[in-house]
Amino acid sequence: GTKKEESTSVTVKPKTTAIKGDLSDYFEVVNKDYVIKKDGSGMFTMITVEVKRNSKDFSFPTDNINPFGTNGGENYHVGFGIELYGDGGPEVIINATQGGMSGPYDAKDVTGLMKLKKDETGFIRWSVEKTEGLKTFQMTSAIEKSNSSSNSSPLPSSSSGETVSESGSENWDKMLDDYDAYVTDYIKLYKKALNGDQSALAEYPNLMQKATDLSESMTKAQTDNKLSTKQINRLVKIQTKMTQAVVDAQKK
Repeated sequence: GTKKEESTSVTVKPKTTAIKGDLSDYFEVVNKDYVIKKDGSGMFTMITVEVKRNSKDFSFPTDNINPFGTNGGENYHVGFGIELYGDGGPEVIINATQGGMSGPYDAKDVTGLMKLKKDETGFIRWSVEKTEGLKTFQMTSAIEKSNSSSNSSPLPSSSSGETVSESGSENWDKMLDDYDAYVTDYIKLYKKALNGDQSALAEYPNLMQKATDLSESMTKAQTDNKLSTKQINRLVKIQTKMTQAVVDAQKK
């Protein structure tokens, strides 16, 4: 098709103020018109959604909680997603469990929402690549217990690292998180570059940052030779994802 610059911004309304998913009891979308428009740099087309914290107490500890795609958090990973609809079904879906470049614009937006006091509102942003014809949206949410804790209660992380046994070391968990984030970004960028998409260049610094994070966490992980079976399987999975994406992209 013809590539016309979408200079006009698009206004969307909440399909519902209810947020789907695990955190539906605690948050709602503030009901107003939202404009999807270019950010200050002109690089990203963004939607910023205002979210209100209601009066229900969280049924899980939030003091050690991390957005999906970030590491740490012995307790839970948490995230928010968005589904944007045109006349028919959803046109753009960003899953609540997505982190890195494919998730919210900034992981701190997620943390900010989790820190809201009752009746306060906060904001969360996403970068939206396709805006034409969008009319409504709905937010989604997810929370997952981190697998780095034991079944009963999270282990205190002792500085000596003696608490890890069959679970493998947390340094490796962090390395795998970083590796996964890097691969996800790399694949996205690779596909864009193959299609001659100019926006790939704008995202390159992000990829480099991910590569730096990865090399740092790799160095740390290599001091621990404790890998659990689960971690080894995950490593293989991420590597397969990378090679498969390259193979698929070249077929086209």
